[in-house]
Amino acid sequence: MLEAIFEAIGYLLREIFYQLLGTLIQKIFYWPGWLILRLITWGRYPPEHKVEHNRLAVSLFAIVAMAATPMLFALIAA
Repeated sequence: MLEAIFEAIGYLLREIFYQLLGTLIQKIFYWPGWLILRLITWGRYPPEHKVEHNRLAVSLFAIVAMAATPMLFALIAA
């Protein structure tokens, strides 16, 4: 019984942490991701703010693009 309570508390804390982490990532990386995707897709994605889209995916794309850029320059320079 006590184990089930601790498991439920752990699950709840994990969910709160993931929600906070997702919100933080969106707040920091959404606009750089928005700019990069707008340039790559010639203004087609992400859509205007009125249209629903995956804001976390846009933010994660910015993280991946920023991490890949120095690697690409290193490969080109080598």
